[in-house]
Amino acid sequence: NKNLNYSRNRFSTERDENMNFEYSTRFEKNFAKDGHKLIVDGNVSTSRDDENSVVTDLTEGNVNKLLNERTKNFETQNRMIGSVDYVLPIGENAQFEAGYRGSYTDLVTDFGVEALNNGIWEPNQMYNNIFQYKEKIHAFYTQYGSKINKFSYLLGLRWEDSKINVNELLSQDFNTKKYNDFFPSAFLAYELNEKSNVSVSYSRRINRPRGRMLNPFSNYSSNINLFQGNPDLDPSKTNAFDLGYMTKFGSKVTFNTSAYFNHTENAYQFVSRESGAFVDGIPVILSSPINLATEYRYGAEFNVGYNPYKWWRLNANLNIFRSESKGDYTYINFQNQVITQNFDNET
Repeated sequence: NKNLNYSRNRFSTERDENMNFEYSTRFEKNFAKDGHKLIVDGNVSTSRDDENSVVTDLTEGNVNKLLNERTKNFETQNRMIGSVDYVLPIGENAQFEAGYRGSYTDLVTDFGVEALNNGIWEPNQMYNNIFQYKEKIHAFYTQYGSKINKFSYLLGLRWEDSKINVNELLSQDFNTKKYNDFFPSAFLAYELNEKSNVSVSYSRRINRPRGRMLNPFSNYSSNINLFQGNPDLDPSKTNAFDLGYMTKFGSKVTFNTSAYFNHTENAYQFVSRESGAFVDGIPVILSSPINLATEYRYGAEFNVGYNPYKWWRLNANLNIFRSESKGDYTYINFQNQVITQNFDNET
């Protein structure tokens, strides 16, 4: 009957302090032949992020209620990256490259929620957790490129081996993922004249979920609509194709255009579902990322660069694209009903 039952306001005041430290070093050895070199890179970083919030939840109307809560989110991350790259020119127009890259990440998040009850802060065990994410990635690559008259090419292959540990320390729930795969790439180009060329390329890419996407407990800004990470999330992989054309008009104008197509497997999609819990009769909704969809993206990009002076460059860019996602999500709600959500989407 459009009669106001009550109004509810939730205020959250947050304090965030963070510290970051990073150290990088590089060793480069140049051999006698021009372009023949060995490069060794190292990087060590650590970060700390300390978030604390005080939440005041006030309900007024036929129900009058005051709820005081506070949250803590203390996160530490340590990361080491090392790489070795070797470059060997062959003849006048060819070059061979090979290398290794290792990445080690250790992320720990201590998250907790407390409610004020009769002057005493009591922990809400439903949302307290210590989350650990450990990642070890080893990657080896090689590539070879050459130019023959007006035709040039670059062929590459990368192999990655990954080991991921996703651990919930309070509940003693430990998960380990191991996977490896090959990632090829190819780039071909042909010079039409001194100012124009066409190119075609292919590459296979990987996108790994991190941090918040995996952490089951990471946010409490609302107690009826919760974001919950998915520790079982897998990386998505994309096959990318591109056809390009570049030309110059005089010495000041450059025009680039390309048509592209991307196909992604195991694309992330955010789904919402009832948790079965209620707050003052309101169902609590959980939102989580899952590997749901197959995604297709294709389009065309146009770029014009104008350089009227040595110190001034203007760029204009236009991107026209279409994206299609296909996938269904089925779950059983708290009333034991089978719910199916269709996520087919075109943009």
